[in-house]
Amino acid sequence: MQFSKPLVLHLSTEKGWRGGERQVQLLTNGLLSRGWPCLVASPPDSELYHERRKQDSKLAVALPMRNEWDLPAVARLVQIIRQHNPAILHAHTSHAHALAWLAGRITNRPVVVTRRVDFPISTNWLSKRKYLSPSVTFIAISEGVREVLMRGGVPRERIHLVHSGIELGRYEFRKGPRDEAAANTFGVRAGEAFILNVAALVDHKDHLTLIRAAAQLREIAPRPWRLFIAGSGEEEPRIRKAIAEYALEEQVTLLGYVRDLVPLYRAADVFVLSSHLEGLCTSILDAMTAGVPVVATDTGGVRDAVAHEQTGLLVPPRNPGALAGAIARLLEEPELARALTAHARAKVEKEFTADAMVEGTIRVYESVLRAIGSSSCRTC
Repeated sequence: MQFSKPLVLHLSTEKGWRGGERQVQLLTNGLLSRGWPCLVASPPDSELYHERRKQDSKLAVALPMRNEWDLPAVARLVQIIRQHNPAILHAHTSHAHALAWLAGRITNRPVVVTRRVDFPISTNWLSKRKYLSPSVTFIAISEGVREVLMRGGVPRERIHLVHSGIELGRYEFRKGPRDEAAANTFGVRAGEAFILNVAALVDHKDHLTLIRAAAQLREIAPRPWRLFIAGSGEEEPRIRKAIAEYALEEQVTLLGYVRDLVPLYRAADVFVLSSHLEGLCTSILDAMTAGVPVVATDTGGVRDAVAHEQTGLLVPPRNPGALAGAIARLLEEPELARALTAHARAKVEKEFTADAMVEGTIRVYESVLRAIGSSSCRTC
C-alpha cells in the first residue's frame, strides 16, 4: 500500500481486549485505508499487540512497561520514535499518555490523547504536568469526558469531540422480536425475557446496583426473566456474593468474557447498563445497532447516545429501584421498545459510525500538524 500521509505512532498499555482496544483496531484500519501509515506500540503480551501483528507483522512493535512512569519504557519508546520517525504520538490509555508525553518532550513530537473515561483528573504534580502541557491535544469520546477534562483545567480549545464508532455491519438490525433459537442456546425458554449486560466486572460499571435491581425486578416484572452478564474483572467475587445473598442463582448468569457478542444481541430483549461512571460505552452502541432496546444510567457520556424516551430509557445511577422499573417498563410496553430501537439505530448511523470516528480523528491530526507548521516550538 502506498502512503501519502505522515506516520502516526499509536500507544496502548492495556493487555486485555475491551472497547478501547477495539477502537484502536477500527481507527488504525481506517487510517491505513485512507493513506495514513500507522505503527502500534503495546505490551508484547497484550491482545492488541498480537491482533495487530496478525494483520500485518510490520503494524505492531513491542513496548514492555511496568507502570506509567517506567523510565526504561520511555527509553524504549524514544528508540522506536527515532527509528520510525512518526509525526504524531497518539496515546489511547492514561498510562500511554504519560509515556507519550515524556518521550514526546525528548523527541520533540506532539501528542494526541484519546480520553475514554470520565474519571476525575488526579491533582498530583505529575498528572497536572501531563494533562496541562500545551504539547498535548485531547480527543474526548463524549461531552461528559470533555467536561471532566475542562474541570481538570484543560483549555477547551485543546479538546476535540470525536465519538467512538462502531461497524454498522457487525450486527444485523432486528426489526422484530428476538431470535428464539439464539435465546434457546442460553437456556431461555419461550415467554422468558432475556436481559443482557455487557461490561467489564469493575467498580465503575456498578454491577452490585444491577444485582439489587434484579432482586426488585423479581417482584415487579410482568413475566419471567433471565439476566446474563458478559464480562470479566476483579469485581466478580463481590458480584457472585451478591447474587447468592439475593438468591438469584437461577435467574442471573455470569458468562465471563465473551469475544463474539453477536448471538447475545440476537437473543436479548433488553440491554441494561448500570455504571456510575462511564465515558460513553460502545456496548450501548452495539445494542442500539442490533435493535435491542436500552436502559442505562444517566452518567458521563451516556447521554450523548441515549436520549430519554427517544433512543432508550435513562435512570439515575446507583438507584436499583429506578433501574428495575425501567426494565419492567420495556418488558411491558413492546411498542415503546420498538420505537426506541428505530430511533436508536438512526442515531448510530448518523453520529457513531467507525468511519465518522476515523474522519474526526484525521481532522484532529491535521489541526495538530497545521499548528506545528505555524510554530517554531512544538513542545513545552
